[in-house]
Amino acid sequence: IQAACDASKVFQLRIGIHDGEIIFDGDDIFGDAVNIAARIQALAYPGSVWLSESVQKNIANKHGIETEFVKIEHLKNIKEPVRIYQVKTDASTIARINARNKHLLKNKAPGYFALIILLAVTGFFVYKYILQSNNDPGASLIKSASTSIAVLPFTDNSVGKDQQYLGDGIAAEILNVLTRMNGLRVKGQASSFSFRNETDFKKIAEKLAVELILTGSIQESEKRIRISVQLVNAKTGYIIWPEKFDEDLKDIFFIQDKIADSISKKLQLTFLNNAKDNEPKSVNPDAYLNVLKGNLAFSKNNFLKAIEYYTKAITIDSTYAYPYIRMGWTKYQLTLYNEYPPIEGFAIAASLLQKGLGLQPTISEKQSAHHALAYINLWQYNWKSSRQEYEEVKKIDPKPNSVFAFYNAMVLNNTGEAISIMKHVVEENPLDILSLKDYTILQYLGNKMDDALNTCDKIIEIDSTVSEAYRLKGSIYAAKRDYKKALNFYSKAYTLGNPWAGVLSITLLPSIGKIAEARKLFQQMEEKKSERIPSMARGLIYFSLGEKDKAFEWMNRSIDEKDFWLVSLRLDPIWKPMQTDPRFNQLLSRLKFP
Repeated sequence: IQAACDASKVFQLRIGIHDGEIIFDGDDIFGDAVNIAARIQALAYPGSVWLSESVQKNIANKHGIETEFVKIEHLKNIKEPVRIYQVKTDASTIARINARNKHLLKNKAPGYFALIILLAVTGFFVYKYILQSNNDPGASLIKSASTSIAVLPFTDNSVGKDQQYLGDGIAAEILNVLTRMNGLRVKGQASSFSFRNETDFKKIAEKLAVELILTGSIQESEKRIRISVQLVNAKTGYIIWPEKFDEDLKDIFFIQDKIADSISKKLQLTFLNNAKDNEPKSVNPDAYLNVLKGNLAFSKNNFLKAIEYYTKAITIDSTYAYPYIRMGWTKYQLTLYNEYPPIEGFAIAASLLQKGLGLQPTISEKQSAHHALAYINLWQYNWKSSRQEYEEVKKIDPKPNSVFAFYNAMVLNNTGEAISIMKHVVEENPLDILSLKDYTILQYLGNKMDDALNTCDKIIEIDSTVSEAYRLKGSIYAAKRDYKKALNFYSKAYTLGNPWAGVLSITLLPSIGKIAEARKLFQQMEEKKSERIPSMARGLIYFSLGEKDKAFEWMNRSIDEKDFWLVSLRLDPIWKPMQTDPRFNQLLSRLKFP
């Protein structure tokens, strides 16, 4: 077969052979034997024939067939590693193989006859695949108006199994490139990555409502990286497109773009607004690896560890944009968690993001930076600048985005549109706790309390330890005036480490006649961590205690300090008791909403 293909000069095949039991189901075949053969085929070079060890042992002593060991490979979804061999296929060897095969057929050797039957069955399906275009496993997807894909974290094939950060990072970067393609709906990273080590593609397809799955493996050694990828029809299990890359790590962006390009060509897709990097760029491998290590720490909310890695990357290469942008995001998150005063923390984050934008970032990095800056300006009441950053994000990718949703809610006072936008975001990332939390907040601000409760329950179903889900349920029940349930959920959230739930508990106690208990808890809070209590929190507590002058004094101070949640003054039910006081309108006027 390979000699004929080589002579034709039309195409070259990769052939992988394994022997074992197979299961027939109509025109389909299934089983581990099929999977192993398919995985070996995907690894083989064009024009080569690669064998599993079980096949190699059966032919090792046969005249006319020569093999050589290639490597030991951990094949995806296969428990034990497989030793792989290559058939030597020079002209003389091919002649001997042909002669030997004639002899084998004449004598009908039972063991080889079984192997030939398996090869014949495989050949039949290859024939159908190549010559019958209507059976192309990607054909029906190409004809679709919109195709959906999930990118799974790449399997770590390193000897020490210590390169998860690399598999996650490369898969995430490819996902980011794919999001900028017309007609391709890409499931969010959090949802796709929740199926780490999942081998049932049909289950993933059902849970995420996708037609395609991109899966792969990585191995980095001495600043070179090997990436094997497969584009799979999730509903049938057919491999639409397998490919292997072996490049210098410094050329990682070239590899990522090449993978995305191959998928776009296979599915006949184009990039949105030509939002594609014109020239692949090289990176310092050590700097890049430190960024990926930082990203893994960031995903686990270990922000201080993430900063260590980003700082190392910047020290290695101060002209590299990516670590500045990731550091900016980390400082932004720490500010939201009250680790920095808002003015100081957001200023540090914005400076890092702007630095990254000035260092020739990739398109994905540029979009990420503008996304963060849109949020920072929103939380700092810089409405015009927030809109400008929002528009920069839209130029790159106009698809629904969380910052679009919050801008519509907070700035334009249009919670209906905000909820609609966020609904689309959640549909593309249905298992992402952060997106679900944002969706809950917007439903709550839009007075869709029952919907907000349902979304909270989805978060708890995914992870019952998410404190913010219980805090939000408490606020929803407080808005419903069911104070007993609200306090129960606030207590649960506070136990799980949510300090804001403790503040809100104090503000509710006077409503059920427990003003003395509220004062006592407030006093204890001041004694433990007075400097960590935001002015906005003090304003809410003093108002609930009936000390309105103090309350508005602290609220005005809160605006001076730019406490970020004051952007919700027109929407959040927690401000409703204050709205009857004339001084509340003065607060609104200070924010200068458009």
